[in-house]
Amino acid sequence: MDDLKKIKNFIEYYYQKYKISFRVQHFRKEPRPWINYKGKDNKDEKWLYYTSGYGNPNHREPLPCEIIMDIDYHVPKVHKKTEEKAFKITLKAIENKLNDLHLSYSLWNSGGNGYHFHLFFDELLKYSDFERKELKQLIIRHLAYGFLTFHKDRAKVDSPVMITVENMFSRKNKKKTLIKQIDEGDNKIPKEIMIKYDISKDLKRHIKKPIPLTNGEPNSIKFLLSSDIGTKDGKKRALFVLSSWFAQKYGNDFDIIYQHLHEWNSYTLRGYHSTTQMRSTVRSVLKSRSRVTSRYRDRLMEEIGVPEFRD
Repeated sequence: MDDLKKIKNFIEYYYQKYKISFRVQHFRKEPRPWINYKGKDNKDEKWLYYTSGYGNPNHREPLPCEIIMDIDYHVPKVHKKTEEKAFKITLKAIENKLNDLHLSYSLWNSGGNGYHFHLFFDELLKYSDFERKELKQLIIRHLAYGFLTFHKDRAKVDSPVMITVENMFSRKNKKKTLIKQIDEGDNKIPKEIMIKYDISKDLKRHIKKPIPLTNGEPNSIKFLLSSDIGTKDGKKRALFVLSSWFAQKYGNDFDIIYQHLHEWNSYTLRGYHSTTQMRSTVRSVLKSRSRVTSRYRDRLMEEIGVPEFRD
């Protein structure tokens, strides 16, 4: 890992290191449009017009090979000690996890209340966009387990869609500064994460009791049964679609439908849905008597970025 203290222009540094364009943005008081960065020597008219009209970008998107963990905690100023304690608990726990895994990382202060961990896994570049999203979610879940939801005594970890560029001023005019840099060499995705990823890609190879209906089913159903759709909305829609599919296949038998959903939820989603949520969805599907069409499933596959799994 290069000495981050010596890098003055992180946008150009990342471009030269990875030779890929990425989106950047000028955001001071009001957001300006995103634009692709293609190097400081780029003579593209759009880029020249952008910088002359708005100024140099101070925001960027996470790189394809980058994991960013945004640590934040909001309480009234009068509870500053509570806030500091929450940050300390979260930061220490994640640092311990990263050190145990011998991972290289940098820790930055946003200039305000937030902190950012940055990690790079160059091997992510060999995967497709969709696969990278799945792997990034698994990595973050592995590194920040227990800190991805709100708790009164700990700060919350998010995965941001944009970030203040290192050593630059944010839209609130606060400078993002380096707190710590740990160099353990090039990062490799931990084996535990790859095992979980392989399970979601090929359930039969790892699970002695495979999920039913992975053969002879429509492509969309196969995909939903074997893939952990990362977003909250995606998981909810998958539950609805599979409830409808099982209702159609098993003649509206509540117990059988629930049993298949329970197996799917346990193996593929690691128990994400609660028993109450699954039972409520099944009751709603049976009560409405309507069934999800293949057209709806095709549209869902397109919206989540896997059109190759349309029926």
